[in-house]
Amino acid sequence: HEVYSTPVNTVEELEQRVRRAQTMFTMNELHITLIKCNAKRCAYFWAIIHVLNT
Repeated sequence: HEVYSTPVNTVEELEQRVRRAQTMFTMNELHITLIKCNAKRCAYFWAIIHVLNT
């Protein structure tokens, strides 16, 4: 799932990845993580997703 560690540049891109991630995470986990994510920290967000997924 190395794709998740790459940064996203648009909200649409982030939403697409979230939809994909929903098969692996509960909505609550995603919601909590997204609150912590802004445009500059999305690479960090997806790095976390990657770690949780390994």
